[in-house]
Amino acid sequence: MNTSAKKCAPLLLGLLLTACGTTTEITEGKPPTQGITAQVSGNNLTGDQGTVYGGGAVTITLTGPVEKGTPVTWSVSQGAIVGQGISAALPYSDINRQVLTGQPITVTAIVTTPHGAVPITVPLRVDDQAPQANGGVTATVPGRPAFFVGENAELPGTATFQISFTDGGVGLNPVKLSAYLRGLPVLGDVHAASELPEARGYTLRVDVISDRLGNRVDVPPGTVAGPFNVDFKAPVVTSSAPQGTKIQDSTVLTFTGTDPMRDDRTPGSGGVTLSSDKGGTSSGNTLTLTGAQLRAGGASSGPVTITVTATDAAGNATTFIQTVTLE
Repeated sequence: MNTSAKKCAPLLLGLLLTACGTTTEITEGKPPTQGITAQVSGNNLTGDQGTVYGGGAVTITLTGPVEKGTPVTWSVSQGAIVGQGISAALPYSDINRQVLTGQPITVTAIVTTPHGAVPITVPLRVDDQAPQANGGVTATVPGRPAFFVGENAELPGTATFQISFTDGGVGLNPVKLSAYLRGLPVLGDVHAASELPEARGYTLRVDVISDRLGNRVDVPPGTVAGPFNVDFKAPVVTSSAPQGTKIQDSTVLTFTGTDPMRDDRTPGSGGVTLSSDKGGTSSGNTLTLTGAQLRAGGASSGPVTITVTATDAAGNATTFIQTVTLE
């Protein structure tokens, strides 16, 4: 009988148990990971969608029973990844700034171990995309649709400013607009035209436009709106006839609208138009109205009240009341 074989049997059994046994960690619904896990590091925000990385390189490092020299193949479901051994990075590159917009992606590491290839999957959200421009700066005036503050725009005091950039990822950082008048700084954080002195030749500038992860718009700091003008004063209306004057069908009343000078002594916005609740003929900044037109509009002989409205190019409006006696 070979006693050496008897002595070796327990040793062989132990080796077999070690090779076949308990080193594989199995999680329900996932492939075996051999105890290998992944750690993610990088600039990030946590909110309703979980943790979103971005605004810089994102690093994924394998930990657990894996050595630095272990062969690893890295891949990513979208964008670019650079892997070296047990560590890889999603670089803050041009391609990733275009395609990584905060939507879910998956990083996969195939680890070559003595027991075979082990896939490690890492679900991530990465937002490397900068905010997108929609055209510059818009202004909102009550009763009017929003409009872009283009060159020579005339703004009333009721106008408010909005920066027209959007971000499909984590959202914009607050954008601070600075107002300049003919190249000189006036106000460092402007929200409305009423905050500015009445004048011609404003521009709005911005130092940086970025999202909450720090992704910046690739434009140099500078002008984003203007030059535009601010006009607070409504037109002034005058009449060719005194109040209470007696008129006949052939009498012609002439109303004229003029726009006052701005506070910086430059001309107002101009473009004055006039209208009347009794009709008339408008041409430029004048409105003519005859006694015959009053009668055709339903006025009877006797006292008549005429309301004339004048509006300038900035939207400032005023009303003028004229009383006449129609004979």
